[in-house]
Amino acid sequence: MKICFPWFFFMFVLLTGEHSLAHIQLGKDTLQTIHKKRTRSKLSVKNDSLVSLLGTSTEKAFHNNDSKQFSEKFDLPYFINRATDLEYEDPAIASFKKGYVQSMKTIVKSFVEEINADLSQDSYYDFIDYYYDYDIKKYRLLFRLFSEETGLNYHDYVLTFRAGEFLVADMYVYTTGEFLTQTLNRFYRSSLPKSFLSKLIKSQDDIDFEAFNDALKAKRNENFQKAFTAISRIKGALKHDKTYHYVAIEIASNLGEKVYLEALSNMVEDYEDDPTMSLSCIDYYLFKEEYSKALEALDILQEATGDSFLNYLRGNIAYNAANYELSALSYEKIIAEYEEYYNAHTSLLSAYTKMKLYQKCIPLLNTLLQEEVYDKATLITFVEEKDESGENVLEPLVLSEAYQKWKKNN
Repeated sequence: MKICFPWFFFMFVLLTGEHSLAHIQLGKDTLQTIHKKRTRSKLSVKNDSLVSLLGTSTEKAFHNNDSKQFSEKFDLPYFINRATDLEYEDPAIASFKKGYVQSMKTIVKSFVEEINADLSQDSYYDFIDYYYDYDIKKYRLLFRLFSEETGLNYHDYVLTFRAGEFLVADMYVYTTGEFLTQTLNRFYRSSLPKSFLSKLIKSQDDIDFEAFNDALKAKRNENFQKAFTAISRIKGALKHDKTYHYVAIEIASNLGEKVYLEALSNMVEDYEDDPTMSLSCIDYYLFKEEYSKALEALDILQEATGDSFLNYLRGNIAYNAANYELSALSYEKIIAEYEEYYNAHTSLLSAYTKMKLYQKCIPLLNTLLQEEVYDKATLITFVEEKDESGENVLEPLVLSEAYQKWKKNN
């Protein structure tokens, strides 16, 4: 499984330093409100309907690359206020802030374009559900971004209500563990003149802030050893921040298995029970081949999101653990609910083959032909070809009587 780092994570977080913010944090209890029974007053029924409609229209806007439609449903004033929030204000900052706000207005359009670019590369961006967050008293929309190539991420939108309509105001990103406005706020802070910046941070924070920026600069230049040396200088509270961990993991991934595993381990130590960090925990446990723990982390994520598509990842983890029965069951659930996600069909072929259930493979092959996922010659090649190491996990199926009969008669 791969962690999907969103475009703005690289665009902003990797350009900036870190300072703790007094923004709303998303915890396990908050996430679980997605499963709370919705109230059924006339007003709540109307609101539910409006929020659900916003979710479907937002999904449509992304698939149509319609930045204008999304912008019209975006609460830019709320977004800007959060992204430029400071606990210290100075009149001299006003002109600096004005320029930053102007540059920020391009973000909404760019965001839609980046998601659309992902969609053009066989990614999926789906509206999962809406829910009411009782802690912050706001509706929210949960979206899933997924591809086989880049992995899984969730975008959890916060809504505001202005002039009789619901608007998108902010977004919590699972792979960064924070709101987009927090990411942008960090960029804003790091861009402030030194005279203002020194009033916002303490001495240790200042040292860590500088080290973090040094690490980011070295990373941008692809000098990963220098970046690792710089980020290792961090000793204060920043060392336990989510963004620190993601940057450290990204740097370490370029320095070998031992360093990468240690960076993942540090993150898991700080955030093992945080549902929004489960993606990284799963990656960590898979790296260590601790499949039972990976499944436990997946359970936490599924409870938090209510996303049944996670059965596909459950099938992959179970397959790697040689638990082919659970793997097959998980893929079967995906096929039943997501009929057009044909990767589940090919994955189930492998699970059935491991279980020697060759006859059950035949309907899967027929479906792949009938739905024109493959033509006959290409499908036969897919089933029978060996990988670069000269192996084929489907070889027992190829040698089976059921397959040979299917091949002859189709």
